[in-house]
Amino acid sequence: MGELVWYFPDSIEELKEIVQEEGVVVHGGGTGLLRGDIRRYKGLVDLGKLGFSYIKNDGEFVEIGATSTYNDLVSFFKEKNTKSILYKSLLESATTPLRNRITIGGSVAYFPPWSDIAGPLLALSSEVYLTGSREGWFKLTDYVQSKELKKGTAILKIRYEKEKDSGYSHHFRAVRNRVDHPAFTITLLMEVSDNREIQAATFYVVGSKDRFKKLTVLESQVIGKRVDDIHVESLSLDNVEFYGKVQFSPEYQRTLFEVEVKRGIYKILEMVK
Repeated sequence: MGELVWYFPDSIEELKEIVQEEGVVVHGGGTGLLRGDIRRYKGLVDLGKLGFSYIKNDGEFVEIGATSTYNDLVSFFKEKNTKSILYKSLLESATTPLRNRITIGGSVAYFPPWSDIAGPLLALSSEVYLTGSREGWFKLTDYVQSKELKKGTAILKIRYEKEKDSGYSHHFRAVRNRVDHPAFTITLLMEVSDNREIQAATFYVVGSKDRFKKLTVLESQVIGKRVDDIHVESLSLDNVEFYGKVQFSPEYQRTLFEVEVKRGIYKILEMVK
């Protein structure tokens, strides 16, 4: 292993060149570095000088700078919108010291299966802005599944349409105790009209064998129906499989998923009523 070089770019143009060099990775909060093979790193890029620690809540989108931390988001939504799914998901995520370190851009780039922010950002149909070998806005679902989009790029910001975060939402963490990594998470979002008809539903599980899965079977059974016409216990569930984890066996995770996804839908319907 050679000497590790630190880079502190002053401009996007400088960053664009650096991230395309072989063995150079972006450093955010640093919480995920040691989980990889640090011997293959030749350089680390700090984005601190580029001004991407911000959250904007004006216009059509909510936009989050990549170096914003979990705690930045919690503090922002505590003041602006405690019904936000991002507030609900991050309020109990990790520990306070870690929430002060973990960055949004790093969480998206690393996308660990225990991430509490992955499900909400997927459910909100988020986009990421990349610079480097690729430039511009890309769907989050495309980014997390594409090696080409990750190669030689850095995430600068993330955005989603403000209207998608309606407040009719639920986030579940499969944990044994307060500081545990979730074995999996469930994120449920619904858009409900004034006459209590469900106009849209977006459901995700993160931490399954598929890494993440959109629960399209379940979504199709509630979209277009009035809240009073939905019988939660009779809903059919998507086929979701789990790996065995330190916390729980695959069988237990499946049972827990079945119970909690219906419980979450029931809680949202109660919000509307």
